[in-house]
Amino acid sequence: MIAAPWRDALAAHEPAPVPVEVMEWNGGRKSVLRSFDDFAAACAYVIGLGCWAFELDAEHPGCADAFTRSGLVLAIQPKGFAL
Repeated sequence: MIAAPWRDALAAHEPAPVPVEVMEWNGGRKSVLRSFDDFAAACAYVIGLGCWAFELDAEHPGCADAFTRSGLVLAIQPKGFAL
C-alpha cells in the first residue's frame, strides 16, 4: 500500500483507469518491464524499486519518470502511449 501522501498525489494525477506499462529506457531503446491495471499500482512498484528521483509528468497525465538507485531509467505510461 502506498503511504497516504503518495496516494493523495497520485489520485489527483491519475486519469480514468487504463492499463499502464513500466518501461526501462536504455540508449534510446525501451523495453516493457511489467504491466499494471492502473497508474497507482505501477507507481507503487517503481517506488518500491528504490528511486532517487520520481516525477509525475504535468503535461501528460498518467505518465511518470523515475531514476532508481540501481541505475535504471524508468517510464510509466499508458499502454500504446506515444509522444
